[in-house]
Amino acid sequence: MVGGHVNPPPLRRPTRSRGAGRRTVALGANLTAGDPELFGRNALHFAAYHGRADAARELVTLGADVHGVSRPLRWAPLHYAAQRGHNATCATLITLGTDRAACTLACWGPEALRRVRNEA
Repeated sequence: MVGGHVNPPPLRRPTRSRGAGRRTVALGANLTAGDPELFGRNALHFAAYHGRADAARELVTLGADVHGVSRPLRWAPLHYAAQRGHNATCATLITLGTDRAACTLACWGPEALRRVRNEA
């Protein structure tokens, strides 16, 4: 457990080299359905959270669901990237087709999460 969040081992120590998504999958990362033990998050959620635009692009080409939401708060990968201020990752996810208007359970959209982070 890191900072109160459970991180899957493949992305705990990210590298900035090409092929991070493929290595993550080779190590057993979940691409489609969210892991119940990780609150419904999959590898793409963690790549977005850590600002890994390169890994996010590769994970989507390998089959990761860009629209997948975590439970119970219904955060998509774009929400994690926006809340953490990872603008390049947000742009990558939008280019890959994520829903820019998606809202969390509390009706927060990516733009609102980014504004709150910038004001804090």
